[in-house]
Amino acid sequence: MAGTESAGIGLLATEECPRGGQMADEYPEVMTAEQVAEFLHWSLNHTQRALKAGMIPGRKIGGEWRVSKRQLLNFIEHGGNPPGDSTAL
Repeated sequence: MAGTESAGIGLLATEECPRGGQMADEYPEVMTAEQVAEFLHWSLNHTQRALKAGMIPGRKIGGEWRVSKRQLLNFIEHGGNPPGDSTAL
């Protein structure tokens, strides 16, 4: 996804989320799209587009996006690209 904002690289569960804010361990193990947007400091619209495109690993449950914090941290560790994506930075 061109123009994607940087999510930060190398974030550990005990570190602060990108550009300040709550620590990763203060977020639930399964996050909503709103929580993911807050965590990444992205707009909700941008986050939902990334989820829909499969850029951020997540599932819709009952019409609402749910994202595993572990998978989100893994996504960040891989430079904002899904693991195995050959377009990784």
